[in-house]
Amino acid sequence: MEYKLPNDILVEKSLLGAMLISEEALIRGLGSLVADDFYEKNVANRVTFEAIVRLNNNKEKVDVVTVYNELINMKKEDLVGGVEYLKDLSENAIGLTSLEHYIKMLKDCALLRTLLTTMDDIKEKYNKGIDGTVSDFVASSGDRIASIVEQRRVAEFIKLSEHIERVNKELLTYKETPEDHLIGITSGFKELNKYSNGFQKENMIVLAARPSVGKTALALNFALTAAKYTEKTVAFFSLEMAGDLLAKRMLAIESKVNLSNITRGYLTKDDRIRIKEASKRLSSLKLYIDDTPSIKMNDLIAKARKLQNSQNDLAMIVIDYIGLITSSEKHGGDYNRQLEVSDYSRKIKDLARTLKVPVIVLCQLSRDVEKRETKEPVLSDLRESGAIEQDADMVILLSPEGTKKKKENTPEGEDKVGVSPTTDQLVRVNLAKNRNGQTGVMTLLFQKSYSTFSELTNEQRLRLDALRSGKVDAGATPKDLE
Repeated sequence: MEYKLPNDILVEKSLLGAMLISEEALIRGLGSLVADDFYEKNVANRVTFEAIVRLNNNKEKVDVVTVYNELINMKKEDLVGGVEYLKDLSENAIGLTSLEHYIKMLKDCALLRTLLTTMDDIKEKYNKGIDGTVSDFVASSGDRIASIVEQRRVAEFIKLSEHIERVNKELLTYKETPEDHLIGITSGFKELNKYSNGFQKENMIVLAARPSVGKTALALNFALTAAKYTEKTVAFFSLEMAGDLLAKRMLAIESKVNLSNITRGYLTKDDRIRIKEASKRLSSLKLYIDDTPSIKMNDLIAKARKLQNSQNDLAMIVIDYIGLITSSEKHGGDYNRQLEVSDYSRKIKDLARTLKVPVIVLCQLSRDVEKRETKEPVLSDLRESGAIEQDADMVILLSPEGTKKKKENTPEGEDKVGVSPTTDQLVRVNLAKNRNGQTGVMTLLFQKSYSTFSELTNEQRLRLDALRSGKVDAGATPKDLE
């Protein structure tokens, strides 16, 4: 069915008239508009704008006479019906105070035209037959529409004073508070909060480690803490682990019942009571899990936006993990995984800014870590793409603590810190990048039995510091550490 595409011929004429008589209107118009913003069937308006652009590019004066002469040079003077058309434009020009409003009206019409013609094209492709799976067709169509919507977000320059005014209004909402006051979402760990000041809205936070160090467990701890702390919606995209398995881990975290017992169903009466109480607390949280394996990037973005629109209080997103996100595009011979992951990274960063929430994205570290004597990761170990490091506002690198080479025939150092090497693991948490604050290193205790992380006690810290400083060796007894 044919329909008239959105356009406003009077708005087009009013803007062109202003550009013909005002240098400021000319500069502002050329800085915001392109030829496609003028409806293709309003031929006179479009060719007039093209003539103005040509004159400006040649650094020539723009007015009724020069524009008409340029139209003659372009052999398009007949399309405007003579110089009288240009005189009429200049006589009906709008003032500078209305300029931005008219520009917005014109660009909105152009945006709607692009959206509608794209939808028609998608419909036509469907009628001809889908090439590939339905999921791929929907994802590709969604990507095209999302790119159009993105154009709507293009903003003009804003004077610094307006930003300052907004910042001051925000500061007025803060009360005088202790030094541990956070302006972001708490991580649940005092030392990490001290460096990060909490997880900030619009930030992309990368949590990276080699396999089996505990990054999914730590991400779950972050998600649970955020849901409790904010009492708002938290989204967890689990590409590797089924939702029921995540629920079991969260029950272990909340109830302090051994995870292996929950998995096997070997539960005492006391365990069942604690799980029942933990279930009630967890069920009251607004924590949503999507466990679609190998989810496509466009689907992930669409689901996050849908959740925000339906709940209207999205506080944080966790993605576990970026390496399992897949593309909607078919891969040819020139397929480059690094470029693909770079694209995902940019889209995740953009998602954080668009939804104005922190996005924690998990990432694998390369095998280069294993080649070092200390086994301590660095930023360049982020796997598959350097863009991840570049896009991230914060990068947290995890590694087993006490990985320095020990003397032969000496026991592991961890048990001398006061933890069990069989059920617990000391994890070195390195805040290696923090765009808006300090970096730093801390140690957390990963209690594998409960899939939870906790901070060290003062006694454990003293023992660990003694081992690190070399005041005692790895075979020291607890008495040596007093």
